[in-house]
Amino acid sequence: MAANVIETLPVPENIPAGFDEGVKHICFKISIIGDPTKILFGYKKDEFASEVEAFNFMRKPWVPPMLPDNPLDIVFKDARWLHIGFYLEGNVQFSPTSPGISLKVKSTSGIGGLRHVSSTKTESFAPIPDCRHLFLAVLPPPQQTYNDFFNLHVEVLQTIERGGVLVPASLPLILDPSIKYPG
Repeated sequence: MAANVIETLPVPENIPAGFDEGVKHICFKISIIGDPTKILFGYKKDEFASEVEAFNFMRKPWVPPMLPDNPLDIVFKDARWLHIGFYLEGNVQFSPTSPGISLKVKSTSGIGGLRHVSSTKTESFAPIPDCRHLFLAVLPPPQQTYNDFFNLHVEVLQTIERGGVLVPASLPLILDPSIKYPG
């Protein structure tokens, strides 16, 4: 039996055609809370008029998350800068070896301009170590419907015992949020 392979496509580096860079910023800070028996996902969401406000929100300390009915759905009504990130104090980061977000469909005209941001505010199109925040330009889907077109590539950082010695380790995860339009 062949293994399931998830085929992904890169997010274009360029901003999508027709995207107005002055649009609002919608921010999602994801938290992953778990113990050996369960993992809970939650997020805190807000919207801002400027990039500075969005970056400040993404850098705020951890607070208990809101746990909505479907926490990994992203709902918006028009073009936005989409910021997704993790609390700096937490043990979750975007993958340092592959892009933090990938597309699942070939039609990429409405998504682009991906930037990874480290905890020290370093920005890069390419993956970077200690990436706790990424952002990209998103135009509404062409049809007013639910769209399932990207994955988030993350790692849960942990310390494990190996041969009597504690060593850093990570658990790679793929999160699958959905985009809904109109919100």
